[in-house]
Amino acid sequence: MPENNKAQFFIDEFFFQDLSVSPIDWCEQVTDFLEVAEDIQNSPLQPDFKPILWASDLFWETELRSGRRLDELLFTDFYRDSLTRDEVIRLQRILSQSSQFIFSELPRIEGAQANGHGKTKCETYNFGGLLTNRDSEFLNASEHWDQTHHFPIRSKDELEYFYRRWIVSTSQPENVFFEYSCLAFKNTFFHNTLNFNSFSDRYENLLPCIVEHLSFLNDSIQNIFIEQKNQPNQITAHASASNIDVSPESPQTHRNASAMREREVDVSGENICCEWHTKIFLDKDRIHFHPGLNQSEEVDKVTCGRVIVGIFAEHLST
Repeated sequence: MPENNKAQFFIDEFFFQDLSVSPIDWCEQVTDFLEVAEDIQNSPLQPDFKPILWASDLFWETELRSGRRLDELLFTDFYRDSLTRDEVIRLQRILSQSSQFIFSELPRIEGAQANGHGKTKCETYNFGGLLTNRDSEFLNASEHWDQTHHFPIRSKDELEYFYRRWIVSTSQPENVFFEYSCLAFKNTFFHNTLNFNSFSDRYENLLPCIVEHLSFLNDSIQNIFIEQKNQPNQITAHASASNIDVSPESPQTHRNASAMREREVDVSGENICCEWHTKIFLDKDRIHFHPGLNQSEEVDKVTCGRVIVGIFAEHLST
């Protein structure tokens, strides 16, 4: 699979320069970094699709503000300390599984050494995520950092957001969308019968709207259903506040048994009614879903309590 069809991430070695030399504080400060890096490397994707995490060949030689080298601190003081040994081993494993780039082979960009190897490498890519603790204002100050295509990744939430932006901005094909859907929409179960050809327009034309609607469902719809106690009018109103048109089926459709069956999908041998839907356009293109709450044990084994996106459709019978 072409490399540009795999999400690309880069370790900012400057992340470690200003960390505390106190073992307890150091562990707290690297927790999010380690979790994000492991999330990238341990993704359940097939090998041809797995995202790539890059690190400089000079990573361990990073000089800390204290004047010591990173490898000296970690593999002497911290490796011997029971409080930090596990985190050092995790970091070592992450680096051993990362793809290595040779810093000396990067294009000669003014200020590259001061900006850091990982950041410089990230800027050579059309779209990339930088595992860093530097703030956006500092990153955006670089003339080579494009804030619409280069993103700081400091948490799992930012990682999930990155995958969504990457899918849209790099116009990933349908098979890549579905492969990465488990990373971009972690609270969503996608039914295996979904087909983009069921919409009225071409996949690439609708992709930004589809990702916007799926992001809303993934991030918000369950909380709205719970807070509004399943009251349709209130649910619709709250969704509208996010500029997403959401509604259940009309009484007319409910009286049509055949039409209601079109809104059912099979999950673990049970028919799940996906009558609720978002409207990409007023008169066409629907994403039918079930909030995924209060399902049977058998269904939850498959969906893990996530939102169930069951049907893509231009329009179903009414």
